Order: sequence, then C-alpha cells, then structure tokens
Amino acid sequence: MPKLLIFAPCDKVIISTDQNTPTLISILTELRGEIEPTDAQTAQVPDEEAQFPFRWGIFVMWHREESEASQGFEQTLHLISPKQKRMIDQTVSFVVEKANHRIITNLPSVPIGVPGLWTLNLYVRPKGEPLPNEPLATYPLPIYFSPRKSGS
Repeated sequence: MPKLLIFAPCDKVIISTDQNTPTLISILTELRGEIEPTDAQTAQVPDEEAQFPFRWGIFVMWHREESEASQGFEQTLHLISPKQKRMIDQTVSFVVEKANHRIITNLPSVPIGVPGLWTLNLYVRPKGEPLPNEPLATYPLPIYFSPRKSGS
C-alpha cells in the first residue's frame, strides 16, 4: 500500500506552475457561521440534508513503495455526520507513478443541517478489492452553522 503523507481539509489548494508544488491555504480545524434563514425556516434549524455553498477541498498525498511501481489503488473519502450518516462517499482510482502522488477533492458546499463533530474517513485499497472495515486515517471536523437571528 502507498504510505499516507498528508490528509488535510482546507479552504483551497494552489499548485505552483513553476515547481508543481502544492500550497494548502487555511487548513480547516472547524467550520462555524450564521446563515440567512428563509421565510419558511426563520429561527429554525435547517433539515439534516441542508448544504451551504462554501468551496473547500481535501488534500491527500501518497508516497509510493518501490514494490508498487505500477499497481492501481482506490482512495475512498467518507464524510460522516454526528448522527453517523454518510454525507460524502467518493472513490478515486490512482496509480503512484512517481515517488509521490496527490489527490485533491474539491467540494462546492458544506453540510449544515446537523451541528457537531463530523468525521472525514480516508480509506485506501488495491484496485478492485473491498473497502477495508476501518479507515486508514480520520480527521475530526466540527461544523456549526445556525440561522442568523433577526436584527443581527
């Protein structure tokens, strides 16, 4: 299996054009804010499936072991709610052709319907194998969005 070097949710990933190196902008340790409620939900909590438009990304970097020169792998990301519901389930196939391989997952929104401690789970497996029972890595991400009170 490739060795995990970096697993980090962040505001943005920039790849330099001159050296092809990644820069992670604002590594996320918490997402917190207020949203404008609609007339129908004034001062109410959004439903569990609610999303707030906020561009963010998840950066993962792998290091190749010499014995895996042309072997294919699959990386799976799950975002798990405080109620243990899977909100993101994304699988990407890859081959680590150079010493290091990066995968950037760009997301257009953040779930806001269930405040509390969310968990990003990262899995890796040889291509075509079943998903492991336990993630290789986890990342706790508190998410708290609430409707803005009138007059704020």
